[in-house]
Amino acid sequence: SVTTRELRRLQTAVETPDRLTAEDLDQAKETAVKLRGTDFMEKLREYASKERERARALDELLRSPSEASKKSRSNDVDDTAWMAYL
Repeated sequence: SVTTRELRRLQTAVETPDRLTAEDLDQAKETAVKLRGTDFMEKLREYASKERERARALDELLRSPSEASKKSRSNDVDDTAWMAYL
């Protein structure tokens, strides 16, 4: 089984790969081998897939302003408002 310490080592390897020693890298690889084919990896893949979908949805939202805000900006004044000055 994989211990919390081993999982933390993997997390550190991913977050700060430039600070890994050769020993740390070897230990992280051993832990990765232990995890292959486990339920943990399946759950991790599901989580990563959901996170990618959330990020894609957020990116799409940020790229295009909503229709409501477009309408409120373009229709601030009624088309016939100019007639009020006649």
